[in-house]
Amino acid sequence: MFAGGKRPEKIVINGNDLVREMDGMTRVATEIVRRLDHLLPPGCAEVVVKDKTALAAIMELKNIKVIQRKWPMAKWELIHLDLYCMLDHAWELRFRNRAGRAKGIYYLHDLIPITFYGADFADGKKDTVKTAGKQYERNLRRMKKNAEKIVTVSEYSKQEILRYLDVEKDRVVVVPNGWEHYEEIEPNERIFEKFPKLKEEPYFFSLGGISPHKNFGLICKLAKSNKNANFVIAGDVNRGLETEVPDLKNLIFTGRLTDGEIKALMEGCRAFIFPSLAEGMGLPHLEALSCGADVLVSDIPVMHEVCGGSVRYFDPRNGEVDLETLLAEQVELPQKVLERFSWDLAAEKISNLILEALGRGEQ
Repeated sequence: MFAGGKRPEKIVINGNDLVREMDGMTRVATEIVRRLDHLLPPGCAEVVVKDKTALAAIMELKNIKVIQRKWPMAKWELIHLDLYCMLDHAWELRFRNRAGRAKGIYYLHDLIPITFYGADFADGKKDTVKTAGKQYERNLRRMKKNAEKIVTVSEYSKQEILRYLDVEKDRVVVVPNGWEHYEEIEPNERIFEKFPKLKEEPYFFSLGGISPHKNFGLICKLAKSNKNANFVIAGDVNRGLETEVPDLKNLIFTGRLTDGEIKALMEGCRAFIFPSLAEGMGLPHLEALSCGADVLVSDIPVMHEVCGGSVRYFDPRNGEVDLETLLAEQVELPQKVLERFSWDLAAEKISNLILEALGRGEQ
């Protein structure tokens, strides 16, 4: 299953992936590493991190050893961590779309910098990545050269990776995201004290970052064409919309919120809208389904793969979509989707990759 050559003596996890500001990739890293600590025997893996205190604040590891290395941050990953792995005959495990110079198991959640922002590679030319930036080009070349396994989060992303990187099919492993972290989050109803209007009137809720492919300009258009409904957008999206933001009383930007505040809004919304134009898999739509919310998602291939018949689909470029007609459509129970994904399953797949790489696959 793995390429020939000497087996690693251990797996080194990039601990900085665990202590960054929480986003989707940080969530994947933390949820999987917590579970790997219970699945892996002692001595199989270690976390190397710049600050042990920051890591200890979010998780306690028993079987996975924690190593602190205060290397200069500018070269922490690109030089020092790679050298550490090479000298210790270790492979790296990274979660944030970046490959090292050492051999390893590397996550590549998607190819959005190419498929959405970069070149049209439908003609099969391998040099079109240059239009997406030299740094990204170098990263993908390292990925192709040094990744013993490339982990991605959906079959859709796997096919895009195979199509562009031209790597062997069995080098790309699909490990979907989970959602059970939301069961541990307590909804914080104080968000309705900040925005009392939302306690009194129905609202549509959206959540995401500032990148154009997240398509939050669509929510602005929906608010403009649906004056009788409220639309709430959480996150820093208002700093980066590539559209004019209308001054509307029914459009509310909350800024960044806590997990508890977001969960309260998900539980209370008329529907959760996920308007993204491109995704590897995503998390918010699964989180919303776990809260019992009606979910509206973009009609793009990966959403059909992930969400099946448990959500309603809409044209993500149509700001005139009739939301009430859409919500009248019948859907399957959310459990049809949620039972297919879990962090336990994801961690088990990563654990199996690690044990097989170490020659301990029978344990």
